[in-house]
Amino acid sequence: MKGSKIKLTTIILAIILIIMVGFLGIYTQVQNRMENQVKSYTLSQNLKGARVVELKVSDEQKEIVKNSEGNEVSDASSLTDDEISQKGYTKESVPENPDEVKTKENYIKSKEITEDRLKELGEDEYYVRLNEETGSLYVELSEDTGTDDVVTNLSSTSKFTVTSELTGEELMNNDDIQEVSVLTGSPSNSPTAGTAVYLSIQFNKEGTKKLEEISTKYRDATKDTESSSDSETSEGNTTEENTTEGNTTETTTVDESGEQSETAGNVILKIDDEQLMTTTFDQVIRNGLLQLVFGQASTDNDVIQGNIEKAQATATLLRNKVMPIKYTVEENKFIQSELTKENLQQLAIVVGAVIGVILLAIVIKFKLKGLLIAISNVGLIALLLLLVRYANVMISFEGLVALVVVAALNIAFTVKMLCLKEKLSAKEAIKETYKKFFIITLPVIIMSIVFIFIKWVPVASFGAVMFWGFILIAIYNLIFTTPLLILSEGKSGGVNNEK
Repeated sequence: MKGSKIKLTTIILAIILIIMVGFLGIYTQVQNRMENQVKSYTLSQNLKGARVVELKVSDEQKEIVKNSEGNEVSDASSLTDDEISQKGYTKESVPENPDEVKTKENYIKSKEITEDRLKELGEDEYYVRLNEETGSLYVELSEDTGTDDVVTNLSSTSKFTVTSELTGEELMNNDDIQEVSVLTGSPSNSPTAGTAVYLSIQFNKEGTKKLEEISTKYRDATKDTESSSDSETSEGNTTEENTTEGNTTETTTVDESGEQSETAGNVILKIDDEQLMTTTFDQVIRNGLLQLVFGQASTDNDVIQGNIEKAQATATLLRNKVMPIKYTVEENKFIQSELTKENLQQLAIVVGAVIGVILLAIVIKFKLKGLLIAISNVGLIALLLLLVRYANVMISFEGLVALVVVAALNIAFTVKMLCLKEKLSAKEAIKETYKKFFIITLPVIIMSIVFIFIKWVPVASFGAVMFWGFILIAIYNLIFTTPLLILSEGKSGGVNNEK
C-alpha cells in the first residue's frame, strides 16, 4: 500500500512538472533579465502577420559603354566622357528589359525561379502570385530578422560573368557553373588570423576548360614563382577577396610548373553587373575550382556568421537559374495578422474555460478517479504544447483548432477508459479502450499523415498537430493515465476483478 502511494505521488508530481514547464516555461537569468529557455512557437503568417513585396518589371534605362568593335566595356563606370571619347568608345542608353524579353514565358519562368530561391533560402511559408499581363510578382513572406536580406535577393537576376577588363569580352557565365558551396577555414597565408569564409565555385566540364584557358592567358608574370609557392593549399585554387568599403584585394596560389606567360590584363568577376572582384591568376587552374574569400578572416563569431550568411546568399543566387527579367521592389510592407495577440489570449481563455468546466464535471461524477483523469488531461495538453515547439511544427490558426480537437479526443479517450474500468478489470478496460479508439479514429490518423505532406501551411499545420496528438494520446496515457487508474484502486496488483 505504501509503495503504491509513493508511485501515485511520483506520477502526479511528474505531471505537475510537465504542466508547469509546458504552460509557464523555464526561466534563467541572462545578464540583468530573466529569459525563458523553452523553445518559442513557430507561428504562421495568419497568426503573426506577413511581409508583402511587389516585384515590378523594371522600366528603367541603363547606360553601357562599347568599344570600337561593338563589345561592351565592363569596367567603364570610372571613365569620364572625355576619356570615353579619347579611347574611341561610345556610350549608349538601353532599357534594362528590352521588349523581346517581356513575354509570358519569361514571366512564368521568373515566378518559378523566385519560388526556388525562397525554398533554398529556407523560407518555411511563402506565396508567390504572378500577374501574367504585367509580369509583376507578389510575394508574401513570414516576418523575421532575415526578411530584408531575402527581399534583396529576390530582386537580383543572379547573372554571373567573368569578362576581360581590356576588351569587355564575356569569358564565362552561369552556364559554366556546376556547384556552389560555402566553406570555412584558416587562410593559408595567415593561419593565426582566424576563420575565413570561402565561396567555392566548381565549374562543369566546359567551364573547367574555359577556366584553364583564362587562367593561362590572364596570368600575372610579375609574381615571384619561388616565393609564392609557399601559399599553395591542398584544398584547390583559392582567390582571397577582402571587400572593405568597396576596395578589393586578392591573392592566388601559384602553379607547380612555374610557367610564366605574358599578362593579358585583368579579368572582372561580376554578379548582377556589380563588380565582385578584379584579378589576375598566379597559376593555371586545371581542376575547375575557384574559391573566393568573403570579408576578412576573423575570430569574432558574429563577424564570421555575417560572412557566412552573405556567402550563402550569393551561393543561392548562383545555384539557381538567371532571372530572365530585371525586377525592382515596388512595394515592401508588413501586413498585421487579423488575429491580434489580444484576440488569441481571449480565445485561449474561452477554450480553457470550456475544457475546465468539462474536467470539473468529470471530477464531480467520478470523485478521486475523476480528479486524476483531469490532472492527466491537463498534463497531456502541456506536453503537446512542448512537443509541437520542439518538433518545429508551424502553428497556424488551423493548428490551434487541431490542438483543441486533440484535447477533446483525449478527454473522450480517458473517460471511456474510466467507464469501462467500472465494468472490467483494469487491463481489460485499457485494452478495450485502445482498440476501440484507434479503430474509430484510424481514418483521421491517415488523413493527418496525408495533410503533413501538403505544401499549404494551414492544412500541413492541422495535420502535423493531429499526428503528434495521436502519438501522444497512445504513449502518454500508457505511461501516466493507466498507472494512475490502477494505483488509485489501492491494490498493488492493480487489477479490479469486480464485474
